[in-house]
Amino acid sequence: MDTPTQPPAPPTPPGPPEGPSQYRNRSQRPKIKRGKVGAPPGNKNAKGNKAQLKFKPEYSEMARRFCLLKVDATDEDLGKFFEVTAQTIYNWRKTYPEFKEAVLDGKERADTQVANALHKRAIGYEHEAVKIFANTTTGNVVQVPYIEHYPPDAGAAKMWLTNRTKHWKDKQVVEIEDPDDLLAKVLGIDKDKLPE
Repeated sequence: MDTPTQPPAPPTPPGPPEGPSQYRNRSQRPKIKRGKVGAPPGNKNAKGNKAQLKFKPEYSEMARRFCLLKVDATDEDLGKFFEVTAQTIYNWRKTYPEFKEAVLDGKERADTQVANALHKRAIGYEHEAVKIFANTTTGNVVQVPYIEHYPPDAGAAKMWLTNRTKHWKDKQVVEIEDPDDLLAKVLGIDKDKLPE
């Protein structure tokens, strides 16, 4: 009876040398094939996913409107809105002048609108309005135009002056050179009459 013979085993490829000292130079090192290095596909903010960070022209108008709606919008806020990093927003502002102008326009216009509204509230203002009256028996509707008056608001005036001038501040700074002077003023007596 013949015993089946096994085919000869293929020769084993030589393994890597036991230490780095076995390689005399880089050309002798085995080439290791590596896959793409970068961020995982779901990470929108990573540098490895450039396709998701591409600027689109419609982003300019979106950024302008966002800055109009959000007072003190930062690059971080814009980054969250566009789902990119603040660095990407900075790069877009540097690379695309229309995006930069839209962001600045939105921020300046928002600040101007708030300043105008605060100023109007501080000095008082008026505007045209319409009162609507309905006759319940006849069903006739009458519209009567009139002028609505808003008096000046002291809180708005204080806020305006505090932020616009040096002389109006919310906190007072009192410099005291001698604590005994302050104690004498609080007690309403002469400094000489204070107990030792």
